[in-house]
Amino acid sequence: MPDYSDYILFGTFQWTRVVSLTAFWPPENALHRWFEELLDAFDGMGRAQPPRSAL
Repeated sequence: MPDYSDYILFGTFQWTRVVSLTAFWPPENALHRWFEELLDAFDGMGRAQPPRSAL
């Protein structure tokens, strides 16, 4: 279960995800899996803003 420190780091990485033109982790990376889980938290609220690379 994520806690405060997860959400603090997630916010920083979410900002990077939204403004970056490239992915910053390969899919096999443990941090990628952690980040994907938090993107899906709260019914996928983290995915509401698409990454710039997808635009």
